[in-house]
Amino acid sequence: MAVIIPMLVRYINVRMYQYMLSRSHASLENILDNTGIDIYVNDFYTHDILYVNRSMAEPYGGREQFHGRKCWEVLFPGQNGPCEFCPERNLIDDQGKPTKVYTWDYQRPFDGSWFRVFSAAFRWIDGRLAHVVSSADITDNKEKEALIEYMANYDALTDLPNRRMLVNDCKKRIDLATDNEKGYLLFFDIDGFKKVNDNFGHDAGDELLVMLGKFFSGIPLLKDSIYRNGGDEFVAIIGGESITKENIQNLARFVLTRFKKPWKLTAGSVFCNTSIGVACFPEDGRTAEELLHKADMSMYQVKKSGGGGVCFGYQLL
Repeated sequence: MAVIIPMLVRYINVRMYQYMLSRSHASLENILDNTGIDIYVNDFYTHDILYVNRSMAEPYGGREQFHGRKCWEVLFPGQNGPCEFCPERNLIDDQGKPTKVYTWDYQRPFDGSWFRVFSAAFRWIDGRLAHVVSSADITDNKEKEALIEYMANYDALTDLPNRRMLVNDCKKRIDLATDNEKGYLLFFDIDGFKKVNDNFGHDAGDELLVMLGKFFSGIPLLKDSIYRNGGDEFVAIIGGESITKENIQNLARFVLTRFKKPWKLTAGSVFCNTSIGVACFPEDGRTAEELLHKADMSMYQVKKSGGGGVCFGYQLL
């Protein structure tokens, strides 16, 4: 009996320890499953999956889909090897020792969700080097960022790119222009727009601006090249080695011919015209600001002459 009782005590202690360890493991597992963070761990070199929490596994069919497989086999079915964008090279130093957490953004291909991903190297329970990947869903943030970006670069009324994007795009095109490439910046100012607002109200004026935006963007040469500069002003950027002054003159004639016809609004038909100023790259300027200024001056010369015409930079008096 003296031998049995100590053995029984030791047995009870071991079972209690195992029970507490099991409870601790279950509690930790519960915490990891309810953090709102997706987590998985894979062998650093073989990419075999060592652990995955519930929220990470659910979109892929559950934890059983990860057992005995490599990370890229589950995350990118049909892929034959590690991902090109895998950040593991950023997680260890030249001696193969873990360094610091690496952060990057990733868009999940099958549903378009965005994640802020945190990757780190560490030693797994058996001593091997492992790669832990945790990620938080930032889709709402990305959508808000996209909305802010859109609002910063597009006109809310016409959905056309605005002056900010006009200047940025113009600078980019100038930087990429070849030695033989010509570029033209066309400035359209609507003659008689104020009368539309005065006679029919600002809603009619807004309706006309939307209609004009669709008209300009519907012209093949202006498709994806027309901007609302503000107010009743529209600007187009046209470039390429095949574009000539005759192309621009023909375009101006087409636009001016359309403006001789009425624009049918909800409140009634209205007539207006347009004054067109044209600046040529590189003759009239080598920066976006110089080209906009020369086109603006050319447009105002047409305005002073009664409107409804076109003036090139070289024609300025």
